[in-house]
Amino acid sequence: MKNFIFTKQFLSRMLVISVPIILQNLINVAVSMLDTFMLMNVSQPELSASSLANQPTFLFSVFLFGLSAGGNVLAAQYNGKGDIKTIRKITGIAMQLALAVSVVFSFLSIVCPELLMKIYTNESRLITLGAEYLRIVGFGYVFMAVTNIYLNMLRSIENVKVSMFIYLASFFINGILNYIFIFGALGVPAMGIKGAAVATLIARISEFIMVLFYARYGEKVLRFKAKHIFVFNKYLYMDFIKYSVPVLVNEFMWAFGISSQQMVLGRMGDDAVAAANIVSVLCRLTTVVGFGIANATSIMVGKTIGEGELKRARQEANTLIAVSVGCGVMSFLLLILFGQFTGLITTLTPNAMWLLKQMLFVGAIYTFFQSFNATNIVGVLRSGGDVTFGLVTDITTLYATTALGAVLAFAFNWPPVAVYFMMSTDEFLKMPLGLWRLASGKWIRNITRDSEITD
Repeated sequence: MKNFIFTKQFLSRMLVISVPIILQNLINVAVSMLDTFMLMNVSQPELSASSLANQPTFLFSVFLFGLSAGGNVLAAQYNGKGDIKTIRKITGIAMQLALAVSVVFSFLSIVCPELLMKIYTNESRLITLGAEYLRIVGFGYVFMAVTNIYLNMLRSIENVKVSMFIYLASFFINGILNYIFIFGALGVPAMGIKGAAVATLIARISEFIMVLFYARYGEKVLRFKAKHIFVFNKYLYMDFIKYSVPVLVNEFMWAFGISSQQMVLGRMGDDAVAAANIVSVLCRLTTVVGFGIANATSIMVGKTIGEGELKRARQEANTLIAVSVGCGVMSFLLLILFGQFTGLITTLTPNAMWLLKQMLFVGAIYTFFQSFNATNIVGVLRSGGDVTFGLVTDITTLYATTALGAVLAFAFNWPPVAVYFMMSTDEFLKMPLGLWRLASGKWIRNITRDSEITD
């Protein structure tokens, strides 16, 4: 057991960091499910239009996550050194880039939303409805940029609770306003999809106001202010680009790869699409704990490396990997359990129901390996600055299995479950590669600079 740490202090710290992140992930899943449920009760065109119109927001969210995750690679290690001043500058760099990109997304959404909608659909009704939605939510991207970057950078100094409370408050604000504006309540006329957009924009502004209030009156460590956005240090910029760009590319390519898998299944019939979408939601629900552990790993191990305790960093990594395996077993069992209740879903055809049961079993296997890989690649390897290995491993396996799935589906007419299984094998292929990299120890690097250089 010398290669592991199972002390009460370590496990308590893991829970303190991971539990708020897990709860925040659950809130994010609940927000998307709430919007879908409410618009489902308005009309199918409005539901479909809002789903397509939210794709730019999804892409922007992926960008923000990649940007902040790349910044956290550096910030977590500087936290280990106790260099909060440099973390402020890293946060400023991330904020600069996020705000610049948010202006582009806002301009496109407000000025030419029809052009964006035509990327996703050629149906005029959906384009019109989606454009109405985009014109409104487009004003929220700048607020979203500040909120997301600030709260994610706070994670690097182990401040994870505030983001949970802010997003929880935003969830209730969004839910209540959705009901008022979509269906019409309290004297407000029913607005349908426009109401959903207005509720989303107000929720984004509310998050921003809460962040400003907390940064001004509540936060006592990072003490980030607007002036830090304009601080420039060429060495930190070089480091930020070096470690954040591979993470950004990784997240974008991963998102596009997952979308490509949906495109393959989408051309195999409505039953396959319906079953795969339900499995996707259930997989997201059962993996929130695993991804919470993965995010906690990058914070904890990164800080230990920054402290110069490389042996302890390996012990912490091994321990958290072991915890992730347990999370994978839990996800597997939950999805198998969900499979016993599929009969409660009465809106599916018999064929779709059969596909759902089979895909749930495949998804259960998939999430087991995904839990390990997320903690290893997103948590352990990134904490040591080993971002390129994760990029190459993630993308090569995902795109290879997706391409193979497409060939088997369209050239050899394999059934949907077999294609779904083949496209899910990327997590299995990543596992031995990740184990080899973990065991090699090449991922452990202190990537911080002396304070004389970062000043």
